[in-house]
Amino acid sequence: MEECIQQFLSLKAVLQREVEAFRRFVDLERSLQQGIIARNWKGVTPILKSLKASAKELVALEEEREATYRRLKDLLGVREEETFYDVCFHVSGELRDDLFRLHRELKHAVVLIEGISCGIDVYCGSTLSTMGKFMETLLPGWKHKVYSPKGFPKESTQPLLVNQAL
Repeated sequence: MEECIQQFLSLKAVLQREVEAFRRFVDLERSLQQGIIARNWKGVTPILKSLKASAKELVALEEEREATYRRLKDLLGVREEETFYDVCFHVSGELRDDLFRLHRELKHAVVLIEGISCGIDVYCGSTLSTMGKFMETLLPGWKHKVYSPKGFPKESTQPLLVNQAL
């Protein structure tokens, strides 16, 4: 049983580190969002590099958490379909409450990241679409449109090549 307690404590430590790493990632994504909205492209570049490094750290922590959790499940001899909460009910008291709290904080951080990422995606997509429509109105031929035999614009599947020898 002592080994199980050690694995629970290891899981708690990994969860704490992962929650802290996710919080840093949330802060970086918020900075990225503000930089994109402010169109501060020079400031966005270092943030993107930091996000990449932070993502690698998160992947490593996730792998460590998964391995620790798998070892704990093996030690307890629980079935594969049992949830995180089912596994945590094998320990009592403050440690179980800490694990539940950390798990909720981890989920909350993931939801925050998804929300910020979706917001960035929608903003960028909307801005690009607006700029595309603006450029199309201002300079109708700027995309080298291809027309169907009936005279309607259609999307080209291949790039337009210009023969300059003619």
